[in-house]
Amino acid sequence: MHCWKMSDMRRYSLGLWFILVCLVCLGCGRKLPPLPPAPEEPVIINSIKFVDKAVVVKITCNESAVKLVLLGKPQGICPQCTGDLNQKVEVEAQEGTLQLQDETPEENCMVYRLRLEKGTTTWLSPARIVCK
Repeated sequence: MHCWKMSDMRRYSLGLWFILVCLVCLGCGRKLPPLPPAPEEPVIINSIKFVDKAVVVKITCNESAVKLVLLGKPQGICPQCTGDLNQKVEVEAQEGTLQLQDETPEENCMVYRLRLEKGTTTWLSPARIVCK
């Protein structure tokens, strides 16, 4: 049987600590450079609110020469579903801020999305809910 000397134990524990410190400092996996910033969304809904009986949507368009379509539906049980969206307003737009208006919202709580069309590309904004 092998007896451990105090110097052997000290050397063993120092080696073990060195390995642990190296593992902690390195972390796990390969370190990559930071990701570049995500591209800007082509259309941003700045605000959406009821004004009298209409819904006013203020947007910023970051693309030029596009067709914007305001889509809306009553909130219902699935605000994220896109199958039952109805076209409310359609405009040709340039870069800048715009104001779209739904004159006839069906319910007190509505879900709106913007569809941007440019050439063969179509983009759909995230759902926004507005209630009276």
